[in-house]
Amino acid sequence: MHILCTNGTRTVDTLDHLPTLPLFIVYLDTNATISGKDELGMYRALRLRDRVHHIFLHLPSSILHKSLTLMEEPFSMLEYLSLWSATKEDTNLVLPKTFLAPNLRHLTLLGINLPKRLRLLTSAVSLVTLVLTNIRASGYFLPRLLVARLQSLPQLEELSIGFSIPIPRPSLERDLLSKRGALVMLPNLKHLAFQGIGAYMECLVAQIRAPLLERLDITLFNQIVFALPHLSHFTNITEGLKLPIAEISFGRDAVSVVMDHRNTRQHNLNGRFALRVTCTQFDWQIDCAAQICSVLMPALFDVEELKLKFYEQMMPTEWQDGDVDHTTWHELLRTFVGLKELHLCPALSQELSRVFQAGGVGSDPGLLPGLQEIVCEVKKGDVHDLFSSFVRTRRIAGRPVSLVSAYSIKAKALFAYTAPPDVPDGISFAKGEVLDIIDMRGKWWQAQKEDNTRGVAPPSYLQIIRRSAGSSNGSGPHQAKALYAYTGSLDDPNVISFSEGEILNVIDMSGWWWQARKEGGTLGIAPSSYLKIIGQQPARYKAKALYPYTASPDHPNDISFSEGEILDIIEMDGDWWEVRKEDSTLGTAPSNFLRITEHKATALYAYTASPDHPNDISFSEGEILNIIEMDGDWWEVRKEDGTLGTAPSNFLRIIERQQIAGFKAKALYI
Repeated sequence: MHILCTNGTRTVDTLDHLPTLPLFIVYLDTNATISGKDELGMYRALRLRDRVHHIFLHLPSSILHKSLTLMEEPFSMLEYLSLWSATKEDTNLVLPKTFLAPNLRHLTLLGINLPKRLRLLTSAVSLVTLVLTNIRASGYFLPRLLVARLQSLPQLEELSIGFSIPIPRPSLERDLLSKRGALVMLPNLKHLAFQGIGAYMECLVAQIRAPLLERLDITLFNQIVFALPHLSHFTNITEGLKLPIAEISFGRDAVSVVMDHRNTRQHNLNGRFALRVTCTQFDWQIDCAAQICSVLMPALFDVEELKLKFYEQMMPTEWQDGDVDHTTWHELLRTFVGLKELHLCPALSQELSRVFQAGGVGSDPGLLPGLQEIVCEVKKGDVHDLFSSFVRTRRIAGRPVSLVSAYSIKAKALFAYTAPPDVPDGISFAKGEVLDIIDMRGKWWQAQKEDNTRGVAPPSYLQIIRRSAGSSNGSGPHQAKALYAYTGSLDDPNVISFSEGEILNVIDMSGWWWQARKEGGTLGIAPSSYLKIIGQQPARYKAKALYPYTASPDHPNDISFSEGEILDIIEMDGDWWEVRKEDSTLGTAPSNFLRITEHKATALYAYTASPDHPNDISFSEGEILNIIEMDGDWWEVRKEDGTLGTAPSNFLRIIERQQIAGFKAKALYI
């Protein structure tokens, strides 16, 4: 039970007449204004500091400044503090140096500075989440000071540090690495995120160890040379960052190197490891990627599949003219010594064809020595035209490579069909025959038979099947939401156009180009990188709304819900989670408004239930259990097959906490 003080509630008038329950103070400036009554109610609630459990304020700096003056004394019951400044300029907002919260577990500051010397972290020893982002010059702190404070946070599971500008100045970068402190172990850290300059990040990872780290997310400001030996060592000794799938993405303002497990990157743009460099010139992006992959080469030994993506519809003119030095591409690809599959998007297929034709590349034993397959998002004939020379050279060298087109659309005949005489361009086919679909516009599809005979066929006789790449990523039907607008090429009638936020029915998810149908019935192919599967994804957890939330009209992806409503959690990435309501409505919701209601546990060791206790449950090492009830020494759990039983609580240890109350557990011993 708690009292929610938020936008629109009559806090000033009613707070004195309500029971002395814990206070949740949540004020969001979603429409650029906040009423005077809301402001007075917020100040009234903050003065009752001994009852405050949660504070979430996303407000202009002027209002936050007044709120901070009311936080100069200890908040003995505060567990969650999230302060976001809606002002972009450096306003020098600082938590009072006398502010204390001994029970604080989750701290998020965006554009708000910690007091000097980060003294708050020495007393908030129960922190599980520490997020300090949009740090400006006035809030800068040395990495060795941060690491020294982290030593006091043994329960920390999520650490995010983000600078809004590249600080310190280049002339001071050398001093960072020359003044390091003692090595600090963070035994429970699962997620580490950083944005800033490479030297600061190097100093940070040089002083910490995180044996249970599951995700590393780095964004670096552009620089000419990337010397990252400590990052290389950190990733190499962290077992959770040895990953078999890699993707290098080139975009309008950044290049990204992402790694992940198999079957997890299909619908997720964030991998277990992600390193982005902000730069706009495409030749710089390739050079940055080559330098970074060279640094990370030990961690890339396990990569078997590499995708090269370009998040624009057209190749830049400077690339089309071949102005990018092919030796830079060679340096990049040479780091993937264990690569077996190379996937190329349409925009890069022509460029890589030119790169592979450079003198002696096919016979170079040091360039992609284990490569077995090149998968291109272009038509089958075009694939062979682009890479036939490279394939021939590899075959002569005794290292053959096969070519696959992940682009062509195939259909299977549901019934036999004989073209009538009055349709001279029609083709006949037998039941079960497979045709290549060339054009799906109009009432008749243009198709090609295996003997290369072309003609038109009635779509009602045909059923779209998986494309020629033979990928096992799954087939529809699914629903997908467009992350960005996309305009199809006039040169290819099979490609469909769509707007940002549009919902498509996905029929086949093989390869990079997915077969999809628009709401009006238009059928075609669409780039998978522009889409995100929705609706069919299983819920990872269920969550209960701590208080009501009304979606802002400025954010069409947000979802509204009432206090106490149960939501399915589809994805928990950052401060906004993707959720599904009971009526299947999908959208995003602020994570601090939700509390996980069903928890997970992973067994470190096997456990055999005693025959004297029929309610006990047995499980094997590594098995996933759902924790239903945690009352007393024996917890009620459910296995994946639905079996219910009890397990001794002293065999379990919390290993992961979400932002509010979700957690997992592992068995300590048997």
